[in-house]
Amino acid sequence: MTPAEVLIRLRAAVVELIKLDEESRGAIDLTAAIETLQRAIRELETPRSMP
Repeated sequence: MTPAEVLIRLRAAVVELIKLDEESRGAIDLTAAIETLQRAIRELETPRSMP
């Protein structure tokens, strides 16, 4: 799996988690999971300098 494919899957997971979070109306707090995935996406999108 390429990094681009990983990003696509992570973004899709975030969208689904947001939907579940909204549908649960607070019964299930998915905020931490959503934030963790968004942080992972930002890290993958940030170009790394090669040593």
